[in-house]
Amino acid sequence: MKNLPRIKSYENNPELKKYEKKMLNKLEKEFRKILETMGYDVENDENLIDTPRRMAKMFLELTEGNRAEFPKITFFEKTLENPTNNTIPVYVGPIQLKSLCSHHFLPFTGYAFVGYIPKDGRVLGLSKIPRIVNWLMRRPHLQEKLTQMIVETIVDIAQPLGCIAAIYAKHSCMAIRGANETDGWMYTWYAYGEFQKPELKRNFDDFVHTSIKRLK
Repeated sequence: MKNLPRIKSYENNPELKKYEKKMLNKLEKEFRKILETMGYDVENDENLIDTPRRMAKMFLELTEGNRAEFPKITFFEKTLENPTNNTIPVYVGPIQLKSLCSHHFLPFTGYAFVGYIPKDGRVLGLSKIPRIVNWLMRRPHLQEKLTQMIVETIVDIAQPLGCIAAIYAKHSCMAIRGANETDGWMYTWYAYGEFQKPELKRNFDDFVHTSIKRLK
């Protein structure tokens, strides 16, 4: 489409939102061509008649983070009274994760965990962290990059003393093709500030792995 803004797979541009209707119609036509190129009788197969439209809607839904506005963020000022100046970490998780592999456009799913240390008692609203993760994950990603972006986004808006994120996920591109390894999990983490200290990192790891054991 002419004049369509171009972004990298993991980037965001709310300007793209106004093109969604045109995207939907164009994608439907292109998916129809793909199915016909593979030899499918789209017109006469009752199971495929509406499939190009469904595929178009699905891919727009799975990539809505590329076009969505940043979620509204609220803070609670001076919430943590801490006269001893000790670090008081806040951990959130597990957060359900559903994203797309940018290499194959197949899903990877699992759980995200986030920790941060508020600066000057300034605390993020609890629901805002899952909203940030959701906004970031709904676009094509490498898991490593997504993990890093979660931390960088929270650091940018909250200026915490430290921040850390971890993702524990299964990748369809490995499970249903290629290696056909259905039991393999990928674990990534990224730390900023105080969470680069071994003791705090170890404490966060304990929280993550204890949570994962309970989920299993």
